[in-house]
Amino acid sequence: MSVVVNQTEFARLTRPVVTYGCVLCQAYHTEGDDLYATHLHRQAKHTYSDRPPTPAEVFQRLAKAQG
Repeated sequence: MSVVVNQTEFARLTRPVVTYGCVLCQAYHTEGDDLYATHLHRQAKHTYSDRPPTPAEVFQRLAKAQG
């Protein structure tokens, strides 16, 4: 018996959960939530130089560095 794995779904289910503390809401947002991208963009726009990179941004930078 063989098992067929959908690679896209596997990647979605096994990726690290990305959250950040939102200055606007004083709450935590999780990647994929309705307000995640909107509030992350707002936070980055107003305090980008002070904001540490999200885990996803760190991962992307590492992936680019690896080639």
